[in-house]
Amino acid sequence: MAIKKLTNEDFPSVAGEYCYIQRVADGFIMENSASAGHTPGAFYSAATVTDKMLPLTENVNLPGVYESTENRIAFDDGKYIVRYCQSDGTIIAIEDWDVVGDAVTGAADANIISQANIDFGALQKASITAAVPTAAAIQSGLATAANQVTILAAIAGIPAAVWAVTTRTLSSFGTLVADVAAAVWAYATRTITGVTGSISYAVISGSVRDDYITALGNLVGGDLPLGETEKIFAINAALKKYSGHRPRIAVEDEDGTGGFDYQLSLLTEWTDGFSTIKSVEYPVDDTVETAAILQEDAWTLYQKPSGKCLRFLDTKPPATEDFRVTYTTLHVCSDAACTIPPCDEEAVQILAAALFCDMLAAYFSQTQDSTIRADSVDHKSKGSEYAARARAYRKMYFDHLGIKEGETPAASVTKDQDLSGSWAGDKMTHPHKFR
Repeated sequence: MAIKKLTNEDFPSVAGEYCYIQRVADGFIMENSASAGHTPGAFYSAATVTDKMLPLTENVNLPGVYESTENRIAFDDGKYIVRYCQSDGTIIAIEDWDVVGDAVTGAADANIISQANIDFGALQKASITAAVPTAAAIQSGLATAANQVTILAAIAGIPAAVWAVTTRTLSSFGTLVADVAAAVWAYATRTITGVTGSISYAVISGSVRDDYITALGNLVGGDLPLGETEKIFAINAALKKYSGHRPRIAVEDEDGTGGFDYQLSLLTEWTDGFSTIKSVEYPVDDTVETAAILQEDAWTLYQKPSGKCLRFLDTKPPATEDFRVTYTTLHVCSDAACTIPPCDEEAVQILAAALFCDMLAAYFSQTQDSTIRADSVDHKSKGSEYAARARAYRKMYFDHLGIKEGETPAASVTKDQDLSGSWAGDKMTHPHKFR
């Protein structure tokens, strides 16, 4: 076997130091002794290796240089990491080996970096600031005009040198985690982008509420007595009316608990007085082609003192399984996003304009206590004008949806497939006793 030399001649050292060798391919560490039936010089997992410390002894001809050799078992080809440690286990240097044919073909210079050098707990902003001298102090000392370029180049090379080390160990994060958590939760506005086990599939158009306010200004322009507050009110009212015509569909997976009843408040987007359940799937299995949609007589909505709940009539979903609920809910439009499909955006904005015109018509049509008769006539004509515009905009909205005003399209249609045949007998494929 080829002799692999391990030496610390590139950095200061003291007695009692050792090194250990790790194979990069599988993370196994070289065993130094024959304890636990292990073969000295062979590699074992970090969990099973019993003695990884290969002692370094002082070279009699080179005082202060501690070294060792290894040739007990042939090394596999590949990359290896040699970590040089003080007697207390502190890593003082790391060396990378490329082994081919049991010989070290390329060993990088030892990267002299201690855990204390990269200890985040000791790396406080105040101490860093205090340790950095001023430009004037640098220029008056070592950093003259002639060597500033050299110093700056050396500083710029530090990050690359640190990240070139194959394995880096952070011994302490100090208060970093706590500081980050505190900063996150101190932020006034937080947006949750994902919820494990409960997902609502909203249609996001890319528009936000400001876009709707701008559209309202374009549809109903001029010097108006009503402002942004009333526009937002009209937008919200339009969203509710549109939701009645084309409700948003939400789909959520809920964990079973081994019981029959599940509070509807578990559904993130559920809106009391509006939402309706379209289907319940159980069990949920996205790997099969056909979803296990329960028939409507397998579940019901039940009012309990604690609130309305979804009650399974034939089964109790265990904690190991999920059930999927598809239901309707209101559309929303906020400063962050709107859920109106792009194909209906203009129609909803027109409906909001119609409602805003109704508000303006009511404002101008109210009794005016004016001493100038012409002023009263002008207010009444404006009221009539905005009322007419409201009717025109409302017609455009309903024409787009393809329904008549006052009509609400059916949210869903169900049909009982278990009716008896016209001949009053059982069906061939599923007799009544199986239904």
